[in-house]
Amino acid sequence: MSLIRNIKIIRRRRGNVLAQWTEDDYLRRGWLREREVGWIPTTIDVLTAAPYGDPFEDVLSDVHISREALADALRRKGIWTAEDAEGNLSAIVRAIAIAAKLPANKVQSELGKLQG
Repeated sequence: MSLIRNIKIIRRRRGNVLAQWTEDDYLRRGWLREREVGWIPTTIDVLTAAPYGDPFEDVLSDVHISREALADALRRKGIWTAEDAEGNLSAIVRAIAIAAKLPANKVQSELGKLQG
């Protein structure tokens, strides 16, 4: 059973709420219908939320860190979608460095090799 805590509403839009919570120490977000949750979402509500954000767990699969740790580190840097990531290389580098427990300059150097 997952431990869910720190539930809060991030945004309200067109009858929906974007909720954020911590699940087993990983940061999550999801959309809920406002009429179904009222002002404060509960644990049961967030378990039925439509996931928000891109599946960063599926990105950088060759990096030797857990998919969940990478996705959590990106989200903690404010990167929830590919659109958030555009033009935000420094935050991505810091997130990968934190998740991989590497110095940011080492991560930056490795990413530079990919660019040729």
